[in-house]
Amino acid sequence: MVLTAITQRVNLTAWVIYSKSSQLFYQNGKQYNKFLITRKLSSCCSPDGLMDVNKYEKLSDETLELLCQQFEEMIESRTKLDDSDVELSNGVLTVKLAGNGTYVINKQTPNRQIWLSSPFSGPKRYDWMTDSWIYKRDQTSLQQLLGQEVSKYIDSPVNFDLDSLRKLV
Repeated sequence: MVLTAITQRVNLTAWVIYSKSSQLFYQNGKQYNKFLITRKLSSCCSPDGLMDVNKYEKLSDETLELLCQQFEEMIESRTKLDDSDVELSNGVLTVKLAGNGTYVINKQTPNRQIWLSSPFSGPKRYDWMTDSWIYKRDQTSLQQLLGQEVSKYIDSPVNFDLDSLRKLV
């Protein structure tokens, strides 16, 4: 039985998932999901689909710096977060929320990803897609998830702004 798992169209303009369909199939008595994906590669990407390492380093460093600044400002301005702490060191952003666990957000250079460990939703891996860091399983951006979770935690709307990253790619 021959199965095609990924179909690829190369056009160096934008990274877009055009279609995604799921089918169940059986092979050797085991059940599998088959995903068909057609995509265009971003102009920041090489033919193997990975972003140039220099662009990735610049983009991921700036992402972590922006998130660090925004978490610091949020913690300083809210009394509920008095016992919270933010630290950025060697590509790892650690945000300790008073009494509710710790966010760890770090670079994953070999995969050109940003990895998130959330005290509320668990681990996620984000890829740069067109103009933001996206979790491919549910298409949620890094700033959307952080905004939703932190807003719920502090009972006040929070917006993580990463729009300036678009200029870097």
